[in-house]
Amino acid sequence: MHDKKETGTGISKEAKNINVKNGIVRLMKTEDIKEVCNIEKTSFSNPMSEVDLEKALKNKLSIFFVYEYNGQILGYLGAYYIGLGVLKKNDREIKIEYPNEFERDNSQVDIDNVAVDKEYRGLGIGSRILAAFKDTAENNSINRIFLEVRKSNKAAIGLYEKYGFNIESVRKEYYSDPTEDGYIMIRIKE
Repeated sequence: MHDKKETGTGISKEAKNINVKNGIVRLMKTEDIKEVCNIEKTSFSNPMSEVDLEKALKNKLSIFFVYEYNGQILGYLGAYYIGLGVLKKNDREIKIEYPNEFERDNSQVDIDNVAVDKEYRGLGIGSRILAAFKDTAENNSINRIFLEVRKSNKAAIGLYEKYGFNIESVRKEYYSDPTEDGYIMIRIKE
């Protein structure tokens, strides 16, 4: 997971007036790349470029969700499927087909990025995205979800714990700019 540039909220006047429940979480499309790239630039010290995001989105093993409110992308989640099933994507859904039960039992996903536009942080957008992702994972028999997070990013850690993630281990000096340890967190489907 990229390292967060800042963890605080900078809620604007416009952001205070939105009803997060009126937005939608959907699969990311190519036309969302520019807005997602802008969120990357204000969220991470080593942001992905538009070219990198386009390659990631086209990757057959990637899963990207965005949160859209009134036509504007305010947050996103990017993850990669790690398993032996076949990932099938279209504009509306993700389905994983498994040749046999062994593959199903070994399915897992690594969340690479979760980010919300800095003016809209603290409103529950990240929670909406993570909930939609978790539901998709469960509906596709994904048993384990991994992610990395800065040890100092208490807001993100709290969000992940809310969705059943636990700290599994520490990666020493995993993040740079500034150098910091990262937690590996895991959610195992019960």
